[in-house]
Amino acid sequence: MFGPIIADWRKTGAIAPKYKAMAVSMMAVTFILSAIFGASGLVLIIQAVGMSIGAAYVLTRPNS
Repeated sequence: MFGPIIADWRKTGAIAPKYKAMAVSMMAVTFILSAIFGASGLVLIIQAVGMSIGAAYVLTRPNS
């Protein structure tokens, strides 16, 4: 199931656009749910910074 994805990553460091979209979408959903369920402001700030760094990394990898 994950063979081609892992092979692309090992060969070129590439991530397919649909997986980039999935990763960023899940980060957004997690952040929104944290806000809805009442996470503190500090937690939301930490999440926002961490997820922004993670999203930037994912989005700057080449497409496979």
